[in-house]
Amino acid sequence: MKKTILFSIAGIAIILLTFAAYLGYFSSIKITEKQIGPYFMVIEDHAGDYAEAPTRISKIDSVLKLEGIKAEKSFGIYRNKQTNDNKQKTKAQFGVILEPKDNDKVPELQKKGFIIFEMGLTNAVGAEFPYRNKYSLHIGGMKIYPAFEKYCKEKNYKREPIIEIYSKEKILYAMEIKK
Repeated sequence: MKKTILFSIAGIAIILLTFAAYLGYFSSIKITEKQIGPYFMVIEDHAGDYAEAPTRISKIDSVLKLEGIKAEKSFGIYRNKQTNDNKQKTKAQFGVILEPKDNDKVPELQKKGFIIFEMGLTNAVGAEFPYRNKYSLHIGGMKIYPAFEKYCKEKNYKREPIIEIYSKEKILYAMEIKK
């Protein structure tokens, strides 16, 4: 009886550890300084719980598909740290990044009421994390945000909003470098 319980616990532990490894929990974080952009971004302002990001991004993506635009990347720009106490006060922008082939559609999209933000080539602190499923978003944030804080403190960089760029295989975390 005791052996069965121990084997069951060990089996569950192995499954959980394997799943955590698959999600990237044990991945090392490599922070680099790189240039990101330029991008044309279809953007929507958001105030409130960051957990609404996937719904907001899907909505924008669906409307753009009706316009014949298929975005390969989406994003969230997180203006402040969310805690249980301030969920309704947090500020962010969510949306999709236009593919270069669709950049000529920007004026037409603006006429239709879409908010387009042009992000130029930007010097940034960056890190990548594997994207497996929605749990990767949480684990990536838990690992990368503190690493950014430490790196920026060491380099004496000012804390700026962090952009998370989501693609099928990875999440790019970036923060503009400002001293």
